[in-house]
Amino acid sequence: MHGNISGIWCRLLSSTLLKTTYFPSYFALQFAHQFVTTSQTVELDNSSKSKTLQSTSQLLTNLSLERLNVRDYGTDNNQKGQDDPKTDHLTRTSDNTRDPGVHPVIVHEVNSLSPTVKEVILKSEHRPPKFSFKAGQWVDVFIPNLETVGGFSMSSAPAELIEFSILRLAVKYSTHPPALWMHNQCKVGDKLHIRVGGDFFYVGENKHERPVMLIAGGVGINPLCSIVRCIEDGKRKGIVRKCLPVCLLYSTKTEDELIFKDVFDNYAGVDEHFLPLYYVTRKNNTKPSDNLSEMNLHSRRMAKSDLERAMQFLTQTSEPFSQIDAYVCGPPPMITNITSELRALKVESINFEQWW
Repeated sequence: MHGNISGIWCRLLSSTLLKTTYFPSYFALQFAHQFVTTSQTVELDNSSKSKTLQSTSQLLTNLSLERLNVRDYGTDNNQKGQDDPKTDHLTRTSDNTRDPGVHPVIVHEVNSLSPTVKEVILKSEHRPPKFSFKAGQWVDVFIPNLETVGGFSMSSAPAELIEFSILRLAVKYSTHPPALWMHNQCKVGDKLHIRVGGDFFYVGENKHERPVMLIAGGVGINPLCSIVRCIEDGKRKGIVRKCLPVCLLYSTKTEDELIFKDVFDNYAGVDEHFLPLYYVTRKNNTKPSDNLSEMNLHSRRMAKSDLERAMQFLTQTSEPFSQIDAYVCGPPPMITNITSELRALKVESINFEQWW
């Protein structure tokens, strides 16, 4: 997930002031705080004010930005965002739950996962971290000197943040400013700020664990990789039942875009209750193989028969499961098709997130 906002206006309301202060970026907030605490105000002309969404926010004196609402960033002054709202991360996710705090992180490592995907590993400046996330959630990413707010799902398990203070993002190349920055400018040691959000996450920890079906299209694999890692980590630690069946169906255009395939294959090698299935939609030279991983690699689009195969794998157990939990993440057309097929298979618990 990533956003695209060409102009951002943060609105800060001090409890000691009657006027609202305006600044053109989140990273002006520390400077703004000096004005707020000294009862000074920055005035803009009426035109600029009218372009800012009218919502209330509060700046705490410790700059944690608690209570800061996504609408406080305002997109009325973003003509590109108005013309193409699909690219506007903040608008797309305005109804999603967000944690109150904004937290400093440092770029710890940058790796290439494929010709078009970079892995950016962020490390919390605080240890232990002052925030957490659920498997499947994303973060707003505030980049210095860049007014566009990015949005990227974590691909790492929540436990990795707790134990090592790091979280992983896999960013697909695009001309969208935050993604472009991640590919062309991001380097180890860069300082960013993030805020956790999202209502798409693994719920197994909060209710009776049921078989899990995960369906990903392209870079939509990120939140589902987080869920797989969370479940496998839980099995290893005895938090999750070792016999919990999980099936991943993962589709990309080309084989070299199957990021995390080695991670999934390693899990499948030690966990007989985890089955990864791969689909490459563009023709290539994939040949039949005796290798189990390659036998599960198909040069075609995902079909209803594949969902039926996954259902069969998930329900072949001595324990009585009346239902499964399905998680789907990918482009909107894929979401529409897959959810329709799942409902036809009588799957009631379908969680999905669209990846534009």
